[in-house]
Amino acid sequence: MVNGTTLVTDHANGILHQCSECHSDNAIGAPGKTGVESLSLAMHNFHKDKMTTTTIAANTTPTCYNCHPGPNTQCMRGIMEKAGKTCIDCHGDMNKITSSLQGGRQAWLQEPKCGDCHDSKHQENTNTLYRNSILNNSTSWSMNGKIYCEACHNGTHSEFITANSADPTIPQKFQGDNYWIWNCQVCHASRVWGGRTMHQ
Repeated sequence: MVNGTTLVTDHANGILHQCSECHSDNAIGAPGKTGVESLSLAMHNFHKDKMTTTTIAANTTPTCYNCHPGPNTQCMRGIMEKAGKTCIDCHGDMNKITSSLQGGRQAWLQEPKCGDCHDSKHQENTNTLYRNSILNNSTSWSMNGKIYCEACHNGTHSEFITANSADPTIPQKFQGDNYWIWNCQVCHASRVWGGRTMHQ
């Protein structure tokens, strides 16, 4: 009603709509309608000055955890969180997210980069998200382009060491610890790797 839609009336009549019918959403590849803000922009822009006033916001991680991914899900459980970093340290607050989207950033497709804080040896591939980035500076050229960063460091927001005991199944199995895959010899013969680290 506030925005001139029939959503409330439709809902009362049992007609449900997906947000992506009107709002573009890169997370699911929905194009949305021309002239309508993307779902990410609409949500962040509308709520940017409202979230910290709610009770649930005061009792959880303010702003972000009310929606991403909800106050009961431990998404921030990796080494970044252990080092005291929050959602805002990488993504910015809701005002910054809103302004970046208004400036043309594509939600879900253009995200914070490891290389923004870490050195060039530990950055994503050019124009590529962390989850799709692959090793390209190995001490052994034969490994370049053949292993994802996540294979050794784990997924976004749950980078080793994590607070969830279920995360480090692979390092526990092969290395006997909860760290990122640092020991190449768990998979490769020592004559090949000689105890070297993966990155140059």
